[in-house]
This record gives sequence, structure tokens and C-alpha cells, in this order.
Amino acid sequence: MAGVTSDVTAGLNRIQEPRRRHRLWPYTVLPAILLNLVGAAIFGSYYALQAVRPDLVRGIATSQLSVATYGIVAVVEWSLAVAVIVGLRRSGRSLRSLLAPEGSLLGFNRRRALLVFLSLNVLFALYVIVYQLFFGGWPRFTGIPLWERLALLAITPVTAAFCEEIVWRGRILTGELARGRSIRGAVIVGAVWFSLIHGVFLPDKLVVTFVWGLIAGLYYLRERNLVPLIAAHLVTDLWSFGLSAL
Repeated sequence: MAGVTSDVTAGLNRIQEPRRRHRLWPYTVLPAILLNLVGAAIFGSYYALQAVRPDLVRGIATSQLSVATYGIVAVVEWSLAVAVIVGLRRSGRSLRSLLAPEGSLLGFNRRRALLVFLSLNVLFALYVIVYQLFFGGWPRFTGIPLWERLALLAITPVTAAFCEEIVWRGRILTGELARGRSIRGAVIVGAVWFSLIHGVFLPDKLVVTFVWGLIAGLYYLRERNLVPLIAAHLVTDLWSFGLSAL
């Protein structure tokens, strides 16, 4: 445990962010509220109409609602990612300074990168297994054309892997540390906000994404490289969305 603490502390000491107040609410509070409201509005309206005016939603599959929701999520997350990149440029920094601030993009420790890659994929694989055991099977996108399922499979994993890592790991964690928060506090706060964007109405997903956020946050503070996290996130979403789409 002492060795892990030393590693994390060493990673923190290498951070060059100035200790000033950062405006983080556009990346924490705002997306958490917005994305939950979007999901509640889309699915809530559908089931309300189904109860009182089923003729208005006849022929609309719930998978179509998922496609619409993920589409809006993609727009929001890419907007946040662009805001992060613009903010970096205004401060005279490049995106690379967030992805790998202290070395080359591929200059990470291979053993630790493999460990976090396997940890995150195993975590979500266990979640899928538990979900199937207790909820009757992993959700599937049925009743929609193949091209929509393929589009979802192509867009959503890339969006989540790139945008969520540079925002909820890179931007939020470095911002929290620059505001004077402790290592433990920054990791926990980042994990909380990361879990909340995945749906306050889904307690099981809140738990697994919170644990994901803890693992990813600790890795980023220790290694200061987002590339392995982006790769792990991409692969996890590809196979998990593949199970749903195909």
C-alpha cells in the first residue's frame, strides 16, 4: 500500500498545473444534469404516451429511443471535448499536453498499461455477467435497421473513449488538483461525476462506473498518460455495444 501511495504521490508532484481556481462546473455539474434530463425526457415521454395515447408511439421501438439518446450524448460529450481543447489552446497548450504531459504518447509503462487495460475490461465483463444473471439478459438493440446499429457501434465507443477520458480524467482531475484537492479527494470526486453521467436512475451502472472512475483516475495520476485509458475504454465499449447491436 505504501508503494502505491508513493507512486501516486510521485505522479502528483509531476503535475505542472498552477494552483488556481478552475471553473469545473461545465464539466461536472452541467453534463450530469443535462444527460440525465435528456434520458428522463426521452424515455419518460415515451412511457407516458404509451400509457395514455399508445397510438402516438405505436411502431416506435425502445431501441430507437436508445439511438436518439446516445446521439444526444455524443453531441454533448464532443462539445465538452472541444471546449477542453479550445481551453488548452487559449492557455498556450496542446491536446498532447493533456494526453501525455511528460513524455511521448506511447512512452507509458507497458506492464502498468496492460494491467489497467485488463482491469477495466474484466470489471465490465463481470458487470455484464451479473447483469445477465439478475436482469434476464444484456440489453439488445432490436427493432431498428442494421445501419443504425452499426452507426451506434461506430460512433458511441469512439465518443466515450476519447471524450470521456480527456474530460472526466484529464480535465476534471487536473482541475481538482490545481484547486488544492487531495489525491484521494480528486479521484473520488472525478469518479462520482463520471458515474453520474451514466444515469442516476440506473444504480447498478452507477456502481460499476464509479469503480471504473476510481481505477482510471488512480492510473492517470500515477502515469500521467491517457492513451492506455482511451484504448481500454474503446475496447470495452466496442465489445459491450457489439453484444447489444449485433
